[in-house]
Amino acid sequence: MAVKPPEVKPGPLQQEWFEDRVVLRPGTVDEKEIVVRTGLWPKQVQFLQNTSRYVLFGGARGPGKTVALIHAARIKMMAWPGIRGLYLRKDLKDLKGTALVEMLAKWPKELYDPRYGGQFHKGENWFRYWNGSVLQLGELKDWESYKSATVGFVIIDEANEVEEDAFLNLDPTLRWIPEWTTESCERPECKDIGEEFAREHKKHPLYQILMASNPAPGWLKTRFWEPWKDGHELSNHAFIPATAYDNPSLPPDFIPRLMENHTATWVQNFIHGDWSSFENMAWPAFSRATHCWRGAVPFAEIDYIEGGIDWGGTTEEAHRTCAYLTARLRDGRYLTFWEYSKQGGASTDLFAEIGLKTRQFKVRRWWADASQNRANELLRNNGVPVVDAPRYKGAVKDGLNLVHRMMVDAPSEFSGGRVGPQWMVVEDACPRLISGIETYKIDPATGEPERNQEDDEVNAFRYNIMGITSKELAPRERPSVDYSVKSPAGVVRAQKPSGMLQRVKDERRSRYAELLARARG
Repeated sequence: MAVKPPEVKPGPLQQEWFEDRVVLRPGTVDEKEIVVRTGLWPKQVQFLQNTSRYVLFGGARGPGKTVALIHAARIKMMAWPGIRGLYLRKDLKDLKGTALVEMLAKWPKELYDPRYGGQFHKGENWFRYWNGSVLQLGELKDWESYKSATVGFVIIDEANEVEEDAFLNLDPTLRWIPEWTTESCERPECKDIGEEFAREHKKHPLYQILMASNPAPGWLKTRFWEPWKDGHELSNHAFIPATAYDNPSLPPDFIPRLMENHTATWVQNFIHGDWSSFENMAWPAFSRATHCWRGAVPFAEIDYIEGGIDWGGTTEEAHRTCAYLTARLRDGRYLTFWEYSKQGGASTDLFAEIGLKTRQFKVRRWWADASQNRANELLRNNGVPVVDAPRYKGAVKDGLNLVHRMMVDAPSEFSGGRVGPQWMVVEDACPRLISGIETYKIDPATGEPERNQEDDEVNAFRYNIMGITSKELAPRERPSVDYSVKSPAGVVRAQKPSGMLQRVKDERRSRYAELLARARG
């Protein structure tokens, strides 16, 4: 009888260390040797050593994608004096808050110190190394402005935020050739281009577009992940998968907190780096770059506010109770800005919270799951304007299609025939809703939502949107409600307990008094 060999479990990930040495201002009194030591995890090494023209580091949150990108830029700039490169993201503000922070923290300052001939120009957003290499930081909102550039490499962070046309039109910018070399290019790609185009030319860097992205639907999935999954990557394309577990440098509570605060499907996407979760999405047009509101809620620009509630069950394994508030802005957009999502059914805490928000934001209506009549009645009895959410046959499909029309950049009933902007935006303060929108699926066989998926946040949001956009209930004129904050800056108003919460406390006091009276009697 054959003996089964013992199972060999993989050991802990080992960090690999690399050194780059350079002598600055040699032969002068300012001569200084710089040693750049970089510790990289296996997936980062795999990404940096790949020689394909188009490389995507695509996976979960936290495996060190941005760190790998900034080191890729540094390595190319140190190796090729005078090279010009682009480091891009859709929004420059986001780039400054992520990649630029890493550059300033992990690049030795001497590399771009003016004392040695370098510079970091904060106003124009570029680095120049001591050897004349330049890295331009930029945004891809207007990618056509880069079409005439001549560069040696292109880096795109969060490539899922940009359209494929940007990627395709940046490729021809890879044509930088150094002036100082007299050697001929011996790279395979320089030789194997066919007799029609083959000619001797100078040695040049490996031209690459290096990208990083979280799992997302769209062109990255089609161009990189799907061929990689099938074992037939496109020519000159490489996909480097990664999970949050590929970076032991993360804080110990990073992964547990993400698991606690997000849906199971979201966890598959952004912790395990699973791109397959984006099959059959209900809202493939949703993009965090486009549909997530950044900055303060513009209360002075609000016409009116309405809410949506989906009641959960009473056990720990039951559905969650979720509630949202959405404001109609004066430019016609709808901004969802407040979220409540907890395991279990209705509670006195939720009743108190809804009562508080109703008064605080002067909520016109709450559109609630009609299957929980008792909870809805309790709210109504305490002055909360609750109406039953639509339950007619086909209401779910109508709600899903409605949200889709509000996401796309096309004329609709919300735009008055105009194209764009998107008419539905969600504030970052609603993380479970955002993850729910990103992972909500449709069964392609039936056209209905998939069974047994986490849909509590999406249901409450759907009730909210169907209600606030309801034409027959929309006001004919703007209500005279002032949503702007009146309290002085820094002053927090004391909030009184809601009527519902106070009633519960009074009932408890009464029962306690009765029990005490009986005990004394």
